[in-house]
Amino acid sequence: MSFAVKGKTTLVAQKEAIELAAKREGWTVEYDTTIRNHDIVAKGTKFDVVLKNPNTTGRVYDVGINYSEDGKSADFTYDRWDNTIEKLFGTNCGKFKNVAAVAEIFNNDPDAAQYDDFDSYFEDMCSWEDDGSLVYNGYDEEPWEEA
Repeated sequence: MSFAVKGKTTLVAQKEAIELAAKREGWTVEYDTTIRNHDIVAKGTKFDVVLKNPNTTGRVYDVGINYSEDGKSADFTYDRWDNTIEKLFGTNCGKFKNVAAVAEIFNNDPDAAQYDDFDSYFEDMCSWEDDGSLVYNGYDEEPWEEA
């Protein structure tokens, strides 16, 4: 059954950041389309952004993202039938949201040009804790410069 994750997220990343986060997991992004799901309620609903699952066999579910009118929050809708989405993207898509946030930093980091791609930046700047949380290491080891 599909349903919107309760509550809103304040993560409203640019489309390039969402695409980088999705690509990191081998997914693609489409816009203004429907999701594949089991729930009749979500059938035919168009989403602003759709994370398209690369799988083609078995139960294949996508993730739909709709932004609020003011563009400051977003609802994630996905099918929780067999937990495949949450196994990959975390509870309430929290893992995906964290990766998208790092992608947003990457897109705005003038020093990111030294990296070949987002994956190498992510591997260098981030680590996963045993509890599944993401730690962004950034440039913490560098001394702060006074302006």
